[in-house]
Amino acid sequence: MSNSKLATVKVPALSSNYTKGRDYKISKITVHHMAGKLTAKQCGKVFQAKGRCTSAHYGVGSDGKIGLYVDEKNAAWTDGNRTSNHKSVTIEVANSSTGGQWPVSNTSIKLLIKLVADIAKRNNLGKLVAGKNLTWHSMYASTACPGPYLRSQMKYIAQEANKINGYTTTGKNYSATFPKLPERGYFKKGDKGTQVKNLQKFLNWYGGYGLAVDGDLGDKTLSAVKKFQKAEGLTVDGLFGSKSLAKAKTVKK
Repeated sequence: MSNSKLATVKVPALSSNYTKGRDYKISKITVHHMAGKLTAKQCGKVFQAKGRCTSAHYGVGSDGKIGLYVDEKNAAWTDGNRTSNHKSVTIEVANSSTGGQWPVSNTSIKLLIKLVADIAKRNNLGKLVAGKNLTWHSMYASTACPGPYLRSQMKYIAQEANKINGYTTTGKNYSATFPKLPERGYFKKGDKGTQVKNLQKFLNWYGGYGLAVDGDLGDKTLSAVKKFQKAEGLTVDGLFGSKSLAKAKTVKK
């Protein structure tokens, strides 16, 4: 599992402040605030303290830099909830001033959006929705974190990150060059071959489903076909037939 290349400051958290490995697949991003004006390095040093019993994967510092503290393959102790920790990639964001609304600078918001988009894309989180796969600390623990200001920005952050990843307002992903469509219009579970690969490439282009392009129409590809059919108002039967193929041709960018 990779980490974000946007992180230019690396301050590894003490191994006793996070869990090695994960019990669940990454399914969301959780945003926090630092409750202070800390640089990326300063935030990381907090997680190097013995007995701190807390950590985060990333930090957006007041110095305009992104820090990496815990590898994404491991569970950081950030959300105050074990299950959430194992499902989340967590981000601490520096405040531009303390108290009140706990504001965050525009520079930090822009960096946060880029980082959120990168994490979502690499982990195949699909279209981000505030409160679902883009979450915040107070959803899992009794806390005011991430503060009123960041909390008010969550829908905007999801919207802008989705734009970076190519999602339209309808949730379709047009981030890549339109792929070659299958030459025929009938696929069912168990089919294999080059035409299935073309189908998988199309589905990844359309919905960002993260399918392995292996030419094997298994459960994941079948599920993606059904999602496509539902989104386009077709009969949801999992059979990519002539009607599905015809509809696929109409959504070309």
